[in-house]
Amino acid sequence: MLRKLSVKAKISIITGILLILTFVGTFSVVLVRLYNSSIFQAETLAKEVSRSYAAEINGHFITLETIANTLNNGISNQISADVKDRNIIIEMQKDVLNMYPNIYGITVAFEPNAFDGKDSFYTGEAEYGENGLFIPYVIRNDNSFHIEPAYNSQTDMTWYNEPKKTKHTFITEPTVYKVNGKDVAMASLVVPILDENKNFMGVISIDYKLETFQKIVEKIKPKGGFVQLLSKNGIYVANGANDKLIMTDAKKQSQDWADIISQTSMGKEVEMFGKSLSTGKGVLRAAHPVNINGTDMNWTFCSDIPVENILKDFYTQLKQIILLAIIALVVVIVAIVLIVSHMTRGLKYAETQLDLLAQGDLSKEIDEKYSKSEDDIGKMIN
Repeated sequence: MLRKLSVKAKISIITGILLILTFVGTFSVVLVRLYNSSIFQAETLAKEVSRSYAAEINGHFITLETIANTLNNGISNQISADVKDRNIIIEMQKDVLNMYPNIYGITVAFEPNAFDGKDSFYTGEAEYGENGLFIPYVIRNDNSFHIEPAYNSQTDMTWYNEPKKTKHTFITEPTVYKVNGKDVAMASLVVPILDENKNFMGVISIDYKLETFQKIVEKIKPKGGFVQLLSKNGIYVANGANDKLIMTDAKKQSQDWADIISQTSMGKEVEMFGKSLSTGKGVLRAAHPVNINGTDMNWTFCSDIPVENILKDFYTQLKQIILLAIIALVVVIVAIVLIVSHMTRGLKYAETQLDLLAQGDLSKEIDEKYSKSEDDIGKMIN
């Protein structure tokens, strides 16, 4: 096909193709680097957000543990001084609630007769347990306090039995409890009460309503995304995009979440692309474990950044680069065509002159511009 084209057309086409290939190659490299840079920046942001706020949530737990240990020391001092007054302990619980408004309730629960040996004396009193057990649970009730037994025969006792078995701090799974006649979703930090010989005497449990965590995560929106907090077993504690997911099991909704929880429960960081259960859109997900030293209760703090937000700047720059590339390419091709046209004008003139000579027509004089030229065309004509 090229054989039928003029020299001008051949040069223009070949040069144009080479230019297009050069532009495509060059801008492809630039765009790939720009794309990778956008992804890298988003990954870095997601990791930093998850690490930072995981540390903040961890700080909340450490504060709770410190409060519980301080109360524990106060109770131990009362026992050591043989001042075993139940009302003093309850007042200490109220004092903690007054000092820390984010805490919903505090339990001090002793083994049978472990506090004062007088359980039977208090049998039948409303704030104590069955057979007079000293297990007061003090919670907020508007501007006052409500006191009730921490458990009864129907209560799930995991929160009590785990620290009893391990003699270490324990963080419960999010649980809905019936408190003062109302269903309350909460998580608890529980520390054991031990005597001077490290024998188990009871526990102190500090309760945090899940809505406290929800208020924290709702304010965090990395690059237009959201964050979420999950328990060790994958239960949503808080979700910045959809609070209806709270108290549901993420592992049952997505294999991705099952994989993430499996890793973070062992203290590992996880990063992956996936689909958000909350929004249904593709996201970059970075998960970081939330842990208290001395426990194996790793929760998960996870940042979700929408892929469309990550690539928003990339696509804006992509459009600009393509537009500039097209304009530049058109300008260069037009310039080349004009230059080639000018350069091949002499060839066209020489072709015409040679045709006349072949026909024996010597009547037309050769243009002085070409006859005096010392280039290839001038030599050809002369």
